[in-house]
Amino acid sequence: MIGGPFVGVFPGADMSILLLALVVVIIGGVGSLKGAFVGSLFVGLVDNFGKALFPELSLFTLFAPMAIVLAIRPTGIFGKIEE
Repeated sequence: MIGGPFVGVFPGADMSILLLALVVVIIGGVGSLKGAFVGSLFVGLVDNFGKALFPELSLFTLFAPMAIVLAIRPTGIFGKIEE
């Protein structure tokens, strides 16, 4: 609902917004409000620069940082490690 006026509403818009939300949650960490904020800023910047500089690799530039964060810190940037 919040992303509709910014992204535009069209059939299939739900998938693009859900993919961005998934990447934000994974990068920031599940259950962390600070992580969601930092993750959304990071994903927004990476997505826009990726689409501007490498339009044919735009999905790769979105999912590559997610894979790197998962490889280095599986709980996300601000996720809590349970013992």
